[in-house]
Amino acid sequence: TCRCGCKNMNLLVFFAHPDDETMLAGGTLALLRAQGAGIHYLCATRGEGGETGTPPLCSRAELGKVRSQELACAVEALGGGTLDFLPYADPLVGEGNTLYAFTDKEDELVNRLAEWIITEKPDAVLTHGSSGEYGHPAHVLCHTAMLAAFEKLPGEKPLLYTFQAAFDGHPKPRSMNKNDDAHLVLDISRVMYKKLAATLCHRTQHALFVRRPSLAAGRLVTLEETMIGVESLHRVYPPTEGNLTDQLADLLRASGAVL
Repeated sequence: TCRCGCKNMNLLVFFAHPDDETMLAGGTLALLRAQGAGIHYLCATRGEGGETGTPPLCSRAELGKVRSQELACAVEALGGGTLDFLPYADPLVGEGNTLYAFTDKEDELVNRLAEWIITEKPDAVLTHGSSGEYGHPAHVLCHTAMLAAFEKLPGEKPLLYTFQAAFDGHPKPRSMNKNDDAHLVLDISRVMYKKLAATLCHRTQHALFVRRPSLAAGRLVTLEETMIGVESLHRVYPPTEGNLTDQLADLLRASGAVL
């Protein structure tokens, strides 16, 4: 049984923008959902600063609403769950593709996260890695704020995992957190169709998803071609050096996906 006394585990996944959940951990979330885990998605922003599509699918003013709907679509595609947003706005991308965090009031964010965890009592929390995957300041902020929130939790704490952990042969090393050694590497091929369906939900971002891979390939690649069949997790709390023995790891092992 999980800490809250229920049969199945409850997971809180916290991320910066709509599409992070799918692109960084969609297979993992689909696997956990298929194993009976309850998943609560908490997104810091509504992605207002992102792209509107090529050609545009909506106006800049409408983007936050549209991307919120895209995220709700993706949650259903990954197997369902509950969804909430924090009241932060996603800043526009700056000159030279400069990326920004969504707030400079980290203490406020830390307190909000601690309150969420105390209220919702998840058995495990999943969030961005220590280097923000490819260095995105908003991703780094989510990571550091969650670590600080854990310091504020009274009594027994939930598990804390981060996604896109580092392992030899990672197919997209640019997006892995090089200082977060992978404790679990997952073959997500059996739920790839769910991850693809969730990716298709994020229509405003499709041109962004294929831009870099298309440049590398010298041709326009499809969304399906950009997807990789492995995902990875690093356990932050409790710290570990050996084999993992916890409810989240056991669920993923039971799915047959752990490599």
